[in-house]
Amino acid sequence: MKMKIGPGDYEVKIKKMREFLAEKDRIRVTLFVRGREIVHADLGMKLMARLSQDLADVARVEGQPRLQTEGRKSIQMMLVPK
Repeated sequence: MKMKIGPGDYEVKIKKMREFLAEKDRIRVTLFVRGREIVHADLGMKLMARLSQDLADVARVEGQPRLQTEGRKSIQMMLVPK
């Protein structure tokens, strides 16, 4: 995902994640941070929090979201089925 994801694309990703979680699969969510977006990493963390909140009924977060600053800049989080 990217930080500037639209509402329609976000809903599609949530729906697909629910399908994977229903099959007892784990999901690694990676939010790519490009260029100067790294200055606004807090917005990425808010998006990750919103994502985990939207999937709270079917998944739990394994390890809090963390910012990767080496190599490709990203924020990663692991979701596991309940």
